[in-house]
Amino acid sequence: MLRYRLLFGPLMVALLVALIFLDDRVGSLTFNLPLTHPSLPRSLQLPPGFLMMSVFAVLICLGTRELRAMFQAKGIQTHFLVLSLASITACSLSYLVPDHLGSARSVAATTTLIVIYLLAALILHTRRGRTEGAVAAAGVTMLTMIYFGFMPGFFMAIRRTHGAWVVAAIMLIAKSGDIGAYFTGRAIGKHKLIPWLSPGKTWEGLIGGVALAAIVATALAAVANRYYQPSPLLTAGLSDLPPPLTPHYPLGFASIAGVLIGLVGHLGDLMASLFKRDADFKDSGRSIPGFGGLLDVVDSPIAVAPLAYWLLTCLE
Repeated sequence: MLRYRLLFGPLMVALLVALIFLDDRVGSLTFNLPLTHPSLPRSLQLPPGFLMMSVFAVLICLGTRELRAMFQAKGIQTHFLVLSLASITACSLSYLVPDHLGSARSVAATTTLIVIYLLAALILHTRRGRTEGAVAAAGVTMLTMIYFGFMPGFFMAIRRTHGAWVVAAIMLIAKSGDIGAYFTGRAIGKHKLIPWLSPGKTWEGLIGGVALAAIVATALAAVANRYYQPSPLLTAGLSDLPPPLTPHYPLGFASIAGVLIGLVGHLGDLMASLFKRDADFKDSGRSIPGFGGLLDVVDSPIAVAPLAYWLLTCLE
């Protein structure tokens, strides 16, 4: 187990770095369009986060498949297409809703989509005259839409006004909390945190994870303040998004943010453990050797995404 973690852990970090690098590059590309009419645009620039949103869509499909397997283990029948589309749509809202739409209409648009997918889940479940399990089917559709849609959608909301490396930093802080908790718990962990939910987690591991998250957050803030300058992106064409903000992250604030992210990331891990234990699953899947499934890897970043958004909002 540890051997696979040491092998695939750095590999996933390398893939994340590659994604962020390419996302920044793709967002700065301009494509010339073969249009001659003066009223039509002659160039197109992809909005910030286009590649990131595309990768998120793939990961959302993989994650919803794992959640659906848990639902089926509990006897709840769902439709993979509805779960995936609902989650992708929810995540995309933070990316696609124009700024000029206004808060009231943005909330109305979000609520309308929730109602649409709720009705779709109920219609598909009862289309053959079946009423048993309708409430459960509708409930897990909303759960999936929130968990794999709205929550990671906060990363796309961050990407609208910050560089892709800020999103990567948040994910690394969250996962550093997992790493610190894992190794501290293995080394000195003696006092069980919640034995009936996650027997392997200890109070010592929690403290170690939170401490490492705070250290990593402070170090990343110091590096960003000194070296990182995001390239402004044009907002012409199909994008009305503002350019990324020039970073300034107070180190004391970063340390506190790291503690909060470490704590909430641990809570996200426990939340995923609750899903798995209820479905009698040890891991959410077997797609990542040494870690289990996708949900076993992204549980903490998903949980910290809303917190990170509001922490960054405090600095604006």
